[in-house]
Amino acid sequence: MKERSSGTKHEVWQRFSRVASAREAVIFGITIGLFVIFNVISGGLFASSDVIGVMAISASELGIVVLGVALLMICGEFDLSVGSVSAVGALIMATLYQLGLNPFLAMAIAVGGGMGAGAVNGLVTVKFGIPSFIVTLGTMMAWRGFVTLITGGLTIIFRVRETHPAFFSVLQADVGVVPAPLIWFVVTIIVLVLLLHFHRFGNHVFATGGNKEA
Repeated sequence: MKERSSGTKHEVWQRFSRVASAREAVIFGITIGLFVIFNVISGGLFASSDVIGVMAISASELGIVVLGVALLMICGEFDLSVGSVSAVGALIMATLYQLGLNPFLAMAIAVGGGMGAGAVNGLVTVKFGIPSFIVTLGTMMAWRGFVTLITGGLTIIFRVRETHPAFFSVLQADVGVVPAPLIWFVVTIIVLVLLLHFHRFGNHVFATGGNKEA
């Protein structure tokens, strides 16, 4: 009976893997198809190096955020406040830069502020037993309101490219033909893969998602 049960589970897992692989292949095919259609409609402009560069930068910046959210989803949680926390981090960095702080130090403080906001979400979720969806929905509105209150809905000028070209080169310039954000995205992927599959932290993440009580 045990062997039969084990064999059944193995077959179910193989079937699920095939479905998942087919779904990913379909999504990839649709993406390529849309790219071809848009390129034909635009007369070849969609496949230009400038457009591809912009897409790579945008996808990389969003992708880094998505990687963090992916860890939460593996844990069985979610965070709706990532956009608002990102805005708060940008506000902290831009404000400190305007006050004369070095942009690298301002960025470090902004990242620390984002980590603090995430810690608040986690503590409220764990200590008070409130679903993360509800907690982060509230902090999303709170942080967004804070940013709007401080800025008045206006854009803060951040001309770091002219004043600190080294900072701009590290985060935004091209390395050959590859945009720097794409490199940071790939580095982040590698780090998270190593953490998830070759470190105790990754075991904790998967274990929490599998059975939070245990």
